[in-house]
Amino acid sequence: MRIRYAGAADSRTIAEVHVACWRETYAGLLPEALIERHRVDDRTIQWRRTLERVPRLSDVFVAAHDDAVVGFVASGASRNAALARDGEIYALYLLRAHQRRGIGRALCRAAASRLSERGLRSVAAWALSTNEPARRFYEALGGVRIGERADGEGDATLVEVAYGWDDLDKLIKISTVMPGLDPGI
Repeated sequence: MRIRYAGAADSRTIAEVHVACWRETYAGLLPEALIERHRVDDRTIQWRRTLERVPRLSDVFVAAHDDAVVGFVASGASRNAALARDGEIYALYLLRAHQRRGIGRALCRAAASRLSERGLRSVAAWALSTNEPARRFYEALGGVRIGERADGEGDATLVEVAYGWDDLDKLIKISTVMPGLDPGI
């Protein structure tokens, strides 16, 4: 397993992981029609725009296993001043078959390290309120619940919980890469 900085050539594989994770993770938590609206072609366009933008507003890292992308993390400056954190993890997705192996921690460490390099000192991340595994993951990394929001998407209302870290260095330390993983960053 290797964690590396994503490039525009990764757009399609990131989109495939993104859509697959939505289907794996949110089945039973969100209306099926909402899940099915997330399509690989649409996400490929979104990720290509993100990864080709100059200057980049977000940093994206992928976790690759045998050259196949199995997860990714995107982060950058906070988009929500009310959370009082200067950085944000915008997205963190990992295929279920690769979870609970330290890969999510390695992705978080890559994002937190890059935010720190950019001069940011704190970070927030959002999780769907009913996504218990994601919430436990952020709590295990020392995240503290700092907010909640409800967004309407189609016929559904998505309630998300924000987790925050006041000190990126603590997140970097607690998310240290597990033995056997190549951080590649």
